Amino acid sequence: MTGSARVRLLGGIGTIGGTKLLVETGSARLCFDFGVAYAPGARPFDERLKPRPAALLRDLMYWHLAPPVEGIYPPALAEPAGLVPAGSPGQDPWTVFITHLHLDHMGLTRLLDPSVKLLASEESVRLARGLRAAGEPVEGPELQPVPLSSPVRVGDVEVVPLRVDHDVVGACAYAIGTQDGWVVYSGDLRLHGTHPEWTEAFVQAAAALKPVALFLEGTRLPEERPTNSVPESEIAERVLTIAKAHGGMALVNFYPRNVERIQALGAHAALSGRKFVLQPEVYAQLQAMHEPMDHFLQYRRAGQDGGDVDAQEVRKDPGAYLVHLPYRQITELVDLDPPADSVYMLCNGEPLGIYDPAYPNLMRWLESFGVEGVRTGTSGHAAPEALDAIATGIAPRVLFPIHSHRPDLMQPPGLRIQLPVFGETYRLADLG
Repeated sequence: MTGSARVRLLGGIGTIGGTKLLVETGSARLCFDFGVAYAPGARPFDERLKPRPAALLRDLMYWHLAPPVEGIYPPALAEPAGLVPAGSPGQDPWTVFITHLHLDHMGLTRLLDPSVKLLASEESVRLARGLRAAGEPVEGPELQPVPLSSPVRVGDVEVVPLRVDHDVVGACAYAIGTQDGWVVYSGDLRLHGTHPEWTEAFVQAAAALKPVALFLEGTRLPEERPTNSVPESEIAERVLTIAKAHGGMALVNFYPRNVERIQALGAHAALSGRKFVLQPEVYAQLQAMHEPMDHFLQYRRAGQDGGDVDAQEVRKDPGAYLVHLPYRQITELVDLDPPADSVYMLCNGEPLGIYDPAYPNLMRWLESFGVEGVRTGTSGHAAPEALDAIATGIAPRVLFPIHSHRPDLMQPPGLRIQLPVFGETYRLADLG
């Protein structure tokens, strides 16, 4: 039925992540991403205060941490929140598409009813297998793979996953074809990664569809223009250069889902004569993903079996190693006991910035051991001028800035811009 396609945004408005883009037609109900907004230090729940188990969804909905969607949650969650559960009479099934496996895009999939179809790229499914092996499973319905650039039909809607460059394997955008025109959802993307051609190809493919609406992420919009983004291809070399400039121990903290960066660090460490020692969880993740393991050794923590290198061996010859040490294992400093002139490199691992309450505690640990903390990394998100190029290249009828603290700063020339309102329904036929 012409004029029946509707879109709603239930997250990602004035926040980094947490996007849930709903597209509904006469015969299809689709949701794109199902994550939780990244807001360390501003969360209503913490390690001591948890949502009530018997009213979990209701508590999350009060803070807009979970969307009020009928027919997507199991009865045990939906009914206490006053929502119609999945599988109820008159409730068409939902299909949820995930752009990539960062928590702000898929961290709430654990709440979905098992009957919900959950789809992502084949590389994302491979990463999910690795996360399970690392003890960090992707919870919720079983993640099913969709080939990139291959249309998926859901009722009267055609969905095409399009590869983009981001700081996690398997990232994609989605082009959503309805009888009233195309909607494009960018997910997260950048132009300064190792594969800018992926994002450029996405822009060309999306532009060819002449979309009615483009929902474009704007994570870095508060930055001043122009912005010089450090190319991803330089990060590993920078890490090893910093390590060489210090005579003590070289420790590095990265985000384990950035497999491409881990491989680059391993290769550069080998070239510089260092052995790259990974924590057991990340070592198991890469093995489960069938990644090449030539450049990696496994760290052996106290009381653990297996592993290749322990703290005592690193202490004997600190210059021979590059040691992975995430915040969650920062207590290993007690055993490592780094010598003078040691360095700890934050390569986009957690905590992600000074706004995270964990950041000052990390600095406290480093200072207590006399270890210098150095930030070295690059963003997974497009710089403001790159966002302008992406938006104008696609040239949608209406641009919806999302996934940003300052969506109002997205002002590419010549485009009609609509700041979305939480929960408001937009009919594609009315966006002309």
